[in-house]
Amino acid sequence: MNPEEIRSQFIAKFNGAEGVDGFYAFVPYTDGNIGFSIRKDLNPSDAEHASILSFYLPNKAGESDDKKQLIIDANYGEKRDEGVSIRVEEKVTISSPIDLISSDDYCYDAVNDVLLKKGDEITPIDLLNDIYNQHIKPTKPWRGFFLRTKIIFWRIILKNFFEFLSSCFHYTLLVITGDRYSYAPIMEKEVLNNIIVSHRFKDLVGHPVQGGRGRVIAKDAPKFNFLGYQASYWTIIFYSIVNLALYLYFEYINWKPPVVITLLKNSFLTLLYVVVSLWFLEAVATRVLKWLIKKTAVLSFLSASKRIRV
Repeated sequence: MNPEEIRSQFIAKFNGAEGVDGFYAFVPYTDGNIGFSIRKDLNPSDAEHASILSFYLPNKAGESDDKKQLIIDANYGEKRDEGVSIRVEEKVTISSPIDLISSDDYCYDAVNDVLLKKGDEITPIDLLNDIYNQHIKPTKPWRGFFLRTKIIFWRIILKNFFEFLSSCFHYTLLVITGDRYSYAPIMEKEVLNNIIVSHRFKDLVGHPVQGGRGRVIAKDAPKFNFLGYQASYWTIIFYSIVNLALYLYFEYINWKPPVVITLLKNSFLTLLYVVVSLWFLEAVATRVLKWLIKKTAVLSFLSASKRIRV
């Protein structure tokens, strides 16, 4: 069967869905794709919001007409002439309809003109209601309890936990080096001291962040010679404060291990300790912290956008 025949057959199967069980605004795709969208109101008294279900049938070259996978989207938002607007994250609550993407549970057998759910035949109306009921499951007090629990765990607890870790690593790096570093997963944007150092759009690299706060450094910070080791002023200050604090603490508890005494009495060993520990702090610890900031930011984003099985 050619794509136009499949499209006509598939759309005809859902032609009678409009006006049944509250579904309305049946709109077949006219851009060459095989599919349609249809709407339904969660609350009939709410004239500003609606759910929109979108069904798309891929037409890959050389693919058999037998059991084509259905790609289904279910979204809830403000009504627009062209459809329904995508909700911003701040307006999504745990008890509001959940946005769904299904690509492996339903299929269409174009040869026999039947819809299938995991191998069993399903009517068009039952398919629409099945998707819609999954979509609004979080709004149900009892039936949606476990789904809301999963949403809270993934999109609130884990998301905020990784955000907290990312902030901790961010401020640890700030205290050690004086540098402000952040990572935005969507655009793969790395920002160091309000300068974009990496971005999905390469043309933005090297430009300052609009409306950024804090210092803007376009070149490497000046180095300070500390016992023969070149390091930034901020790192030297932090390093000195930490070592001074350790010294005062050990004096207070009267802890004087022989190895420390030997090290401090030998100028060469003291120099080796300073160089190695400073190198670890500036070269190793800062790289590890930036990696942790980036990793936890990605994990927070993945938790917030995780596809939750309904």
